[in-house]
Amino acid sequence: METATETISHYTDRVSVWDHVIHGLLPHHCHEGAGEPCPTRPASRVAAYGLSSHIVVEVIERLSDTSIAVRWQDATRCRYDDQVWISCRARLKGRCALSGLLIRRDDLIYKPRVRSTKPVNAAAMMLASAIDRMPVMAEEADAY
Repeated sequence: METATETISHYTDRVSVWDHVIHGLLPHHCHEGAGEPCPTRPASRVAAYGLSSHIVVEVIERLSDTSIAVRWQDATRCRYDDQVWISCRARLKGRCALSGLLIRRDDLIYKPRVRSTKPVNAAAMMLASAIDRMPVMAEEADAY
């Protein structure tokens, strides 16, 4: 029979192993730095909103010359499978949820469209230049 100390030690070892496995599966956090992209994933899948590793962003399609459809998966807050984002100018400084690059005031961006209820990710932004550089988006932009 195990003593209380052995039981606690065994439990602690299991927790640290599990922690190690989970942290090995998660992408590393982006480093703060002006204009530095997150190096952990390709640009089309980088999750940089709030520099959180819990978020996966994917641009699904270009709906028009001023709107796109986005799949936004945030393991801690929300999930949108076909969210419409619209183009505009940035009002605040932030980070591109797609590339991790710094967004400055007045940069061309895309943001979630707000209707009757404000989406949880309403403060998120993506640089229009990051979207235009995506091969699929560039081809679709030529069609408009």
